[in-house]
Amino acid sequence: MTTHAKVTVIDSIRAIDDLIHQRDDAFTLAGAELNELRDELMRAAVRHHWQHCASYRRYAEANEWSLSRLDLPGFIESLPLIPASVFKRHDVSSCAPEKVVQVCTSSGTRGTKSRIYRDGTTLERFVGSIDQGSRLALPNPDIERQLFVLGPDTGEAGDLWFSYVLSIVDLLHPTRFFVTAGIFRIDEVIDALLDESVERPVVIGPPVLVRDLATALRERGIDPGLGARNGLVITAGGWKRANATAMSRRDFEEFVTAAFGLAGDAPIRDCYNAVELNTVLFECRFRAKHVPAWLHTSARDPATMRPLPPGEVGVLAFCDASPTSYPGFVATDDLGSVSREGSCPCGNDSAVLTVVRRIATAETRGCALRLDAEVIR
Repeated sequence: MTTHAKVTVIDSIRAIDDLIHQRDDAFTLAGAELNELRDELMRAAVRHHWQHCASYRRYAEANEWSLSRLDLPGFIESLPLIPASVFKRHDVSSCAPEKVVQVCTSSGTRGTKSRIYRDGTTLERFVGSIDQGSRLALPNPDIERQLFVLGPDTGEAGDLWFSYVLSIVDLLHPTRFFVTAGIFRIDEVIDALLDESVERPVVIGPPVLVRDLATALRERGIDPGLGARNGLVITAGGWKRANATAMSRRDFEEFVTAAFGLAGDAPIRDCYNAVELNTVLFECRFRAKHVPAWLHTSARDPATMRPLPPGEVGVLAFCDASPTSYPGFVATDDLGSVSREGSCPCGNDSAVLTVVRRIATAETRGCALRLDAEVIR
């Protein structure tokens, strides 16, 4: 029996790495084929964290959950979810300290930062998720593009997760960074965008800095004409502390499209990630954030944390099979909805995530998102 279990785990490790790094059907799998593969990957992930993360095992047992449930249909939606707030108060890890290569922290918008411990395998799979997702966001993804990142490079990003995420895109395409020592070098990025020798430019950054750049272009009467060079803008990270001045998506896209001289189908795409999530979800040209096959996403009733029907808004929850250094079974601080698999005009059949907004602090208190400190410690 033990030998069979080891073979299953090894095969599952190969399967998820093959899916993330080699296969091209992570967003087109659907129906029974998707369910069979995702269940296999998730079973292996649960067994791994059950063995290597004592705090998660205690938490699951306290919720009367055991490994025997892995044999039941729909077991993924029964997995005990770790509230994102737990990562702000406790260290939750499934690997030895010497295996940690990056301690990733959240922005601490609400005062306290989450800490996520990532080993080499977890980071490699995270980069793989960016590579996979960027194929949705970038037309002709195998063609080289020049990326202009409104953020710091890897050396300056440190442990701050959002900055680190932006900084590693240089592994995929030639990249320039325009934040140094916390200062947005807006004049330099404008000069770079005006270089007409740059084909297929992509501006990547948080919406507030994209808006600041667009404002500067309009005030100076400059049109970089990115549309004529097949340019794109990709936003990430949300408005965070600038939420009081946030623009609606429609107003934001109209303003930025005009300021950058963008053209074509959906020249502005958004992506979603959180420090607790080891996968980046990109939009396709129809503005749909597709969910890859190694990730299960659901919206939960805030009062009961039970899964809601497709399309209903609730607390977003993720079961991510890709991290090995921490359990990727997380209830987030975001509200949104999830559509089930269906045909998107872009040709991908995977489920689609819609993010509505962050959960207000008072709402968080009302959600079933509390753990006993004796369970996770």
